[in-house]
Amino acid sequence: MTEYAFTDKFLTINVGDSVVWHNAGSFTHSTTANATDPMTWDYTVAPGANSPAVQFTTAGVYNYICKFHIADNMWGRITVQPIVPEFSSSIVAVTGMLAIAVGLMIAGRRK
Repeated sequence: MTEYAFTDKFLTINVGDSVVWHNAGSFTHSTTANATDPMTWDYTVAPGANSPAVQFTTAGVYNYICKFHIADNMWGRITVQPIVPEFSSSIVAVTGMLAIAVGLMIAGRRK
């Protein structure tokens, strides 16, 4: 955050990630969650200081403000993406071997 703005106004992260705000300005600011969002936080951050870490455990969109400078349009948005599991090659290989084994059993029944 700087004088009257969050430097990363739109931030995209993954479920499980944490965010820490650093106040690079010369005024005290806050990072305050929107009251209608699924989780809340409210930290005052002095000039040159960092906020405590906020961990996001649920996918969704989270809006936040500086409660001291909302009239100056000081707000931000964090989009938290769900983690999509990647399939490993071993799962694909096992599935392929299972398909071959089932195919051989079906072929054996036809004889």
